[in-house]
Amino acid sequence: MANPKFEVYIVDELSLRAQRQLKSASSILWRIVPARALAKYLPRAHGIILRSTSPFSKKEFQKAPHLKCLVMAGTGMDHIDLKEAQSRGIYVTNAAGANATAAAELTVGLLISLLRKIPQADDRVRRGRWTPLTTLPLRKSLRGFEISGKHVGIIGLGRVGRRVAARLQAFEAEVSFCDPYVSEANGTPFKKLPFRRLLETSDIISVHTPLTSETRGLLDFQALQICKKKPFLVNTARGSIVVEQDVVRALNKGLLSGFAADVFETEPIPRTSALLKSELTLLSPHVGAQTLEAQERVHEISVQRLIDYLLDGKTEGGF
Repeated sequence: MANPKFEVYIVDELSLRAQRQLKSASSILWRIVPARALAKYLPRAHGIILRSTSPFSKKEFQKAPHLKCLVMAGTGMDHIDLKEAQSRGIYVTNAAGANATAAAELTVGLLISLLRKIPQADDRVRRGRWTPLTTLPLRKSLRGFEISGKHVGIIGLGRVGRRVAARLQAFEAEVSFCDPYVSEANGTPFKKLPFRRLLETSDIISVHTPLTSETRGLLDFQALQICKKKPFLVNTARGSIVVEQDVVRALNKGLLSGFAADVFETEPIPRTSALLKSELTLLSPHVGAQTLEAQERVHEISVQRLIDYLLDGKTEGGF
């Protein structure tokens, strides 16, 4: 067998189908390594497939003198120092779109659960709170809201935002969006609104914009005070787009009716977070991409992009 030309390290896991893809590239020697052990292999790595739980800063780049290609197995790139990669001529890409359907479906699931108080209903049944004597007051206490007829504001009409908008439109919601990079002339069936107007008119607000210097802290208390209809807020994009302490303040002051999130400013969420103490919040541990189908697509696309670049110099969706 010929000596491998490139050493590649994959953080945490890789599907069997994606492993077969790598095995077909005989000039690539690859290994799956736990995130905590990645630093050990940086000096030898020509390529890395990274997860969102593994930050890659200037320090990591300095330890990887042979690195040519870094692939994010997912979409978000805010944990990678892209400027440092560019300065070193390292190709960075991701598996954009591979988990968009999974993230959109989780968003809708969180929203329905928030509006219909499904977790609370399950809790009451399991704790024996549903009895012949408590049926009427229990049902009244769990009375929620329909999506149908609500005005939904989508912040960021990218791959996930479009899928969420389409699904909620099927629920007979009136859907609008704000996104400086998308115009109604692009053929979208949704109405574009200025950010302030979207906040003023929405019954439900769903966040799907990337985390950038412009969107960090976008939904702070000042922004939430603009809301006139006590909306439900859902964030499945990036935690730092929303200022969590301001969300709690808005919930306590009645400016928001509820908040659901799959992403947080600090992950895992600290046990001291006020979000954990509120009856008006619904929280999940960053599982937007965690479906079998999405992970298969993520792994296969990530591997293919790595092979294409290392062996053929092909670039697609690079940063």
